[in-house]
Amino acid sequence: MKKLMFILAFLSISVNSIYAMKIQFDQWKYDLLFDSPVIQLKFDTKTIEEAMGKNKNNWVAIYKKGASNDWKNVIQWSWVKDLPRMLFYEGTEVYRYFKYNLPNGEYECRFFLNNTYETFASFAFTADKAIDYPKLSIAKQTEDQIIFNSTYEKKTWIGIYPAGISKNDWKYVKAWTWVKSQSPSIDLQDLPWGDYVARLFYNNSYKAEKEITFSHNGIN
Repeated sequence: MKKLMFILAFLSISVNSIYAMKIQFDQWKYDLLFDSPVIQLKFDTKTIEEAMGKNKNNWVAIYKKGASNDWKNVIQWSWVKDLPRMLFYEGTEVYRYFKYNLPNGEYECRFFLNNTYETFASFAFTADKAIDYPKLSIAKQTEDQIIFNSTYEKKTWIGIYPAGISKNDWKYVKAWTWVKSQSPSIDLQDLPWGDYVARLFYNNSYKAEKEITFSHNGIN
C-alpha cells in the first residue's frame, strides 16, 4: 500500500510539473496579418511540445460568458497545436493566435488540457463588430478632397502614405485627420499626384487596423 501511495504521489508531482506552465491572454482587434480579430495566447515556456500539448490534446474554445463547459455551449474551438503563429518574428515561438468571428457580446476564451472539460485557464473579453472589424472605404473623391466611410473609437486617425511604403512611421505621413464621425475627409490640394494608401489607426497608435489604396491624379 505504501508503495502504491508513493507511485500515485510521484505521478501527481510529474503531472503537475508538466502543467506548471502559465498562459497569458490578450485580445487583438482586427489584425491585418490574420484578416480577423484574434485572442493571443502567450506561454511562459519555450518548450513547444509542452506548451502546445503536442501529445496531450490540449484545446481552446470560446463560450458565452458564464456558460458551462458543456460541448453544446462551444461557439468556436481549436486544438492548441493547430493554432497559427507568426514564424517570421524572432521570439514569437511562445505565442499562438485564435481567430474569432462573433456577434456583439460578452465571451470567454477557455483553455483545456488533455481533451477534458476542466478549465485550465480562461480569458473574458468583449466582441464588438464595429471595433473588431474596422471598416475603411472611400465614399467620394474629388480633385481636392477624399471622403471616407469609417468606423472609429477613441483617438482614431487616418493617415495617407505613398504607395509602396509599408512602414507606418509618422515621417511617411503625407496627410492625415482625426476621425470623429463616420465620414471623415482629408484635403488633397497639397498632395502631389500619385498612388497612395490610406490607413486607419485606433488609440493614437501606429498599428494599422485597415487600409485602402487610391490614386490621386486630379481627374477624379
